Amino acid sequence: MVSAHKVFLATAYPPPDLVSTMKYLFAVFLLAPIALLAQENPSYDPDYNGDGCYSVTDILGLLPLFGSCVEDDTTWACGDSISYWGSTYATGMIGDQCWFKDNLKTTRYTDGSPIHPSSNYGAWNTAGIDSIGAYSVYYAGLAQDSVSCSNGQFQSGITEICDSTWVAEYFGYLYNWHVINSPLSLCPSSWHVPSDEEWINYELLLGMSISETDSVMTWSRGAADSVGFNMFGNTAPEWATYAFQVADDSNSISCTPSGLMLKNGYSLGAGSTITYWSSSGNATSPYPEVNPFPNAWMRQLDKNQPGVWRTAAPLGHGGYVRCLRDAE
Repeated sequence: MVSAHKVFLATAYPPPDLVSTMKYLFAVFLLAPIALLAQENPSYDPDYNGDGCYSVTDILGLLPLFGSCVEDDTTWACGDSISYWGSTYATGMIGDQCWFKDNLKTTRYTDGSPIHPSSNYGAWNTAGIDSIGAYSVYYAGLAQDSVSCSNGQFQSGITEICDSTWVAEYFGYLYNWHVINSPLSLCPSSWHVPSDEEWINYELLLGMSISETDSVMTWSRGAADSVGFNMFGNTAPEWATYAFQVADDSNSISCTPSGLMLKNGYSLGAGSTITYWSSSGNATSPYPEVNPFPNAWMRQLDKNQPGVWRTAAPLGHGGYVRCLRDAE
């Protein structure tokens, strides 16, 4: 790679004759910027003709290309995978909506800012109380001690339930709603966390009746049409078994029963259930005497329930996230 430093050293003082002066000006005004570009982009090779020298020939060879652009023929389409902060996600078109088919597992917001990590139930509970956006892996019970791990393995049937690396890879991360509501944005550019209305549109597509969509805290929502099972799809992960089989799972978002986390940091439900956040924070609990907290709309699916549970969940709860493509 050409060194900008060497170019400037070699031309520190203009020589007296005209030819040498022209070479000097050429080096300062043409080669030096190329050298700087090469330093910023190590893959760029300014030796256009490949003769091992940086000269006016290289500049003349590039001049006919001035002003032209390389067209990108790798146009992304829904159904292609997408990479985001070190992880790759499958996508799929469902009706006119393009969904992630994997749970989100980023530890950063869209702009690269870190999300606050929570490694135990105390930290999780505190983050919720202080309205701090936080993420966590699912962990057995309140702590990853040997008793909790044994109980978690027994309840979920998942031997790796206390391996946080494995859990993050196969479950994704749990987020409190303060992450969802952050102005920094959680999903990739051109994607977003679906609203309650967008979840309803998906449920209607799968056969739920309009009269059922506003129902709260009941497994009967969409049960007659197995809307919950259709969201799950037929492909169970190797650590889970599904007793159901839907006729057509082409509209599934390929859910995995990865559990949930309560606002006090207690994890439960892995192996049987999963919860998903919406971006809608105007939820009202039908039982304010029990749940007087600010709430956001959440969906819960269970491999033993054909319906979809819609609930107003406290903002400190932990749920998973599926990103939805912005409307064109």
